[in-house]
Amino acid sequence: MIATKVLKPKKLLIVTLIFICFCSSAKAKVALDPSVIGVGARALGMGRAYVAATGEPDSIFLNPASLTSLSHWGATSMYSKLMSEVDYLLLGASFPVGEGIAGLGYLNASISGLQKATRDPNTGIISFEAGTTNYYNSINYLTYAHKISKELALGTSFKFFQQGFSAGNSGQGFDLDLGITYQPFDFLTLGFLQRNFLPASLGAKIKWSNNEEESLVTSSRLGLSYQIALVNLNLDYELFPTSNKNPLLKLGAEWWLAPAFALRVGSDQDPLETNFTAGLSFLTSGFMFDYAYHQYGSLSTNTTHTFSLSYGIFKEKEEKEYLKVEAPLDQSLLFEEETTVEGSVLPEVSKVETIGKEVSIENRTFRFLQPLELGKNSISLTAFDKQGKKLEEKKIRVLRLKEFKDVPKDYWVRIPIAILAMEKIVSGYPDGTFRPEGNITRAEICTLLMKTKDLRPKTKDLKAKFKDVSEKHWAASYIEQAVKEGIVKGYPDKTFRPNGLITRAEGVAIITRFAQLPEANVLEAPFPDVPGRFWAAREILSAREAGMLKYLEGKNFEPQKKLTRAEVVEILSKTKIIKPKVDEMLNFEEGY
Repeated sequence: MIATKVLKPKKLLIVTLIFICFCSSAKAKVALDPSVIGVGARALGMGRAYVAATGEPDSIFLNPASLTSLSHWGATSMYSKLMSEVDYLLLGASFPVGEGIAGLGYLNASISGLQKATRDPNTGIISFEAGTTNYYNSINYLTYAHKISKELALGTSFKFFQQGFSAGNSGQGFDLDLGITYQPFDFLTLGFLQRNFLPASLGAKIKWSNNEEESLVTSSRLGLSYQIALVNLNLDYELFPTSNKNPLLKLGAEWWLAPAFALRVGSDQDPLETNFTAGLSFLTSGFMFDYAYHQYGSLSTNTTHTFSLSYGIFKEKEEKEYLKVEAPLDQSLLFEEETTVEGSVLPEVSKVETIGKEVSIENRTFRFLQPLELGKNSISLTAFDKQGKKLEEKKIRVLRLKEFKDVPKDYWVRIPIAILAMEKIVSGYPDGTFRPEGNITRAEICTLLMKTKDLRPKTKDLKAKFKDVSEKHWAASYIEQAVKEGIVKGYPDKTFRPNGLITRAEGVAIITRFAQLPEANVLEAPFPDVPGRFWAAREILSAREAGMLKYLEGKNFEPQKKLTRAEVVEILSKTKIIKPKVDEMLNFEEGY
């Protein structure tokens, strides 16, 4: 057949390409996938290097996993006239669903005014006929993406294809895309896209009304996006595992000159040649306008201009830190009576105040001494500009703990000693020492434990129960109450031995009774050197199971070793009676 009219060479080329793809021999029929070219203007301007790029609503058509970078609904649209002949239209919307992001998309490529043609089923020769027809090729997308972890995201798109001619055959089919993004660092994102990954044996192909079938090309795309300051560098490498096509390389760069304006350049390799691309974006109030310039070959008439409009792109504003406090850090633990507060300000700051008093600023830095009270302290700083407008306010939370001159800064139980002393559970000596390695007597431990419970009988009710503890003994009332509570016991000779030093086994047994821990069932030795038949084995095991003996993990218990004051503090700080007091003191969210 001979065509009734002569087409422009460019349109004739397009007609030939379409019929080569759709009317090839029955042995190798491959469907044309419009998503190969039909991408948004942003991706097109970056040389179609998009598989690891930051997500926008058009990720539905690119890498569905990138949708997870959106936290709200968005929409996108794109129009282009490929080589001034093929109309491309793209529409999409994304929205949160449960823990993930869902998307709906529509992509259509069409051309009108094509001459009718037929193909000889035996020879494959194409013959043109009188009359014209219109061609369309569209995809409907259903997408879902979900973050597996902070770094890893997965996404998939179900695609429903519809293709055909206004006067002739039509076909339809389906397939799936699978996308992955992985961000090991803030500046680096890796991406992977498997396009049309379902095999034809599962029905993933185009079925035409004349009973012919066409397969969909599968491709694997690997990419990375590397951020340097305000510039994003993108690279994609595309492979075609089920065909003999050569791999393709895509390169792109995006430079945000301002929060609302970006420029792009790219290099888009196709099977015939490598094409230059460029583009720009303008962002305002969540709306982003994108423009892309794309060459196709060396002919200027083949240049394509693409426009996209999207909503839902909100770039986080970079908030200025007008006031920077370098010391002390927020949530600091200090032991000194005062601390040096120092920091810096931006040029916009003309005045800094703390608790109503102005702080001297020199060369945009400040430094002053701040007294600290025992316990929780708040250091409030406010920065103002020349007009007196408040620019920023900061609150530094500082916990000042009680200091003992013989407790080193790196001492293993320094903080519990300080807190229990502030809670008046333990006390130091008049000379300002605590003597943490000193031992503790039976009278002292009774006094300490009964003070903790605030239990002390009236003096007139005292009766001498032990031969060696008179009613006038300084700890008589505490000893009597501790015996009454069943926490300690006397000796068979009716003595108490108040000045006797407590062993580790005795101390743990006493504190276990004080904490009212349930008696453990000893099935194995609680420590290598404490056999199950040891007189305090149950109490020692109970204390270990309650987490009160963590400082002895991996060590021998040494039951006859004298208990130190530091050990008493450590064990007590883990009891259910005292641990809440320690936790409350160390809670920086309350009391400031």
